[in-house]
Amino acid sequence: MTRVTNLRINLSRKLIFSLLISVSLFGNLSAFAQTRRPAPRKAAVPPSAAAAQKPGAKSCDGGWSGTITYSKTQNQNEHRKTPTGYQSSSSSFRATAEVNVNEDGSARASVRVKVSSSTEDVKEGSECCMISLAGCTRKGGFKSADVIKTETNAEAASTVRGVTISGETFSANISVPEAVGQTVRTIQTVRKRECDNVNQDVSHDQKAAASYMVGPIQISGKVDPQNPNVIRGTKTDGDVTVSYNLARCAAPDIKLSDLSLDHHVYPDAVAWHEVGSETIDGNLVRIRAKVRNDGAAPGYATVKFTETSENIQLPGQSSVALKPGEEREVEYEWDTSGFAWTNDGKPRSSRRIRAEVGNDSLTEELKVIPKPVILVHGLWSNAAAWSPYQGFLNEAHSFAWKAFPVGADPAHGLMNTGYFFGNNQPTNSIFENARELGKQIEFTRETMNAWHVDVVAHSMGGLISRFYIHFLMKDTFDGKPAVTHLAMLGTPNMGSPWADIMFEKYRNMGHHVEALRELKTDVCRTFNQQVTNRKGVKFSITYTDRIPATGNTLEAGDGVVSKSSAIWQITDVSRSDSLDHTSLTGREDFLRFIYPRLAVGPGGGR
Repeated sequence: MTRVTNLRINLSRKLIFSLLISVSLFGNLSAFAQTRRPAPRKAAVPPSAAAAQKPGAKSCDGGWSGTITYSKTQNQNEHRKTPTGYQSSSSSFRATAEVNVNEDGSARASVRVKVSSSTEDVKEGSECCMISLAGCTRKGGFKSADVIKTETNAEAASTVRGVTISGETFSANISVPEAVGQTVRTIQTVRKRECDNVNQDVSHDQKAAASYMVGPIQISGKVDPQNPNVIRGTKTDGDVTVSYNLARCAAPDIKLSDLSLDHHVYPDAVAWHEVGSETIDGNLVRIRAKVRNDGAAPGYATVKFTETSENIQLPGQSSVALKPGEEREVEYEWDTSGFAWTNDGKPRSSRRIRAEVGNDSLTEELKVIPKPVILVHGLWSNAAAWSPYQGFLNEAHSFAWKAFPVGADPAHGLMNTGYFFGNNQPTNSIFENARELGKQIEFTRETMNAWHVDVVAHSMGGLISRFYIHFLMKDTFDGKPAVTHLAMLGTPNMGSPWADIMFEKYRNMGHHVEALRELKTDVCRTFNQQVTNRKGVKFSITYTDRIPATGNTLEAGDGVVSKSSAIWQITDVSRSDSLDHTSLTGREDFLRFIYPRLAVGPGGGR
């Protein structure tokens, strides 16, 4: 049965009133917690809307509009065992109503009611099917169940009345329409007896009309003269909750309520975890901003994100539409590549991410740590060749910039290229050493939570790194290579004439040194035909040609590797003033060649 009534709002214009509900949004802030920029909430607002926001504002002449919502939920469950089975019952009641108030004084209410219940009486066990003088010779199981399920759905909609606003108080006593619908009662009977071979499962429905009265919806409170054009609040009494949001001269009031930063923890590219205080250069960071509309009218917001320490506008933006009182979350994925540095190569780990909606903003701070550097030694060498390098990194950036020489922690990668100069004992092949390099890279990525690393390789280490990149380096979820940059120091990309000479001498003495064989010019020619895929990794090399002859050739080089062999097919080439091959791992070449290529800012280069 539906009842139609009219809603009238009696308003005295001589009185000033409102309801002020304030919520404390922020608790304790740590050094890396979010901060809010002091600024007006809204930019340009209409004079009528500004009156609703300004302390001490006068009430406007417009009508009231907004929503009043009602919800009631009840649940009950019971289960008990019986000597032969169990009995259970459950019931749930859910009623919701929404009253939409229009500025012209009319209002319409919609009601939905859903009621469900279930009872079960189950008996089960075993019985004797056949008996003789000796007793029961055959047993069989039995089960009987009587199940009754009831579900009711009812709804209604009509115009309503009952809101009263006067003096310093407001109240509402709204009688919503009777919800009308249907009840479906399902009766199920189950009978199973193995002795008589009985197996019955019968059910049927009974339908009947149903109606429910909900409410009345009641609210009341004191008004606040500082905000006379807004009435907003929530009231809970037992299992009934009523929320109301009414305003005159309604306007949206959209602001940020929370800002958080997440990243993936290697190697899990699915789950997101809170960043905490730092992440690694190149990691993907998810920025989550919660936006809410505290106004009484729908609104549309565009959220922009900026790195404020260098005022870098992050590309793209997120937009969201909000109903009055609604809060929604927007997400933005930020590629942190280069954010450990400025665009002119200076250290800049401390970053501030600001989310903005209009003139409102929230800021989160974090540190972006440089990508770890994997150091790959060459022929007749070991991890000790890189002993000064951690100091180079500390000097260039901070203690946060980490070096990982392959072999320094043998449990996580140990190459064998001959551990001392002139070694004539068996060595690993390039393939075997590339697998050891892969172990070190994997360990570093897990230890540092670094989805991307840089590689610095001396001499034969460049060939090992190229092999790893072509054959063993796997794709990453973000589409960028795991190795961002391969910087080579005197790598014999086309082989070394000295290897041609030394391998034959060792073989004549009965020694097979595989690492030496793979540096021969003819072997490297085949290597370059097979190892071609750089997978997006940037290649760079430095060389020196201060020694006029290389091996049995008259081509200038570093005494071991000729200039042409080092340069090969690499476009980013730099000449070193170092005297010879082993000097290329020194501080001068780090500062001149390595540092500028790894200290790359957000702009991608200098």
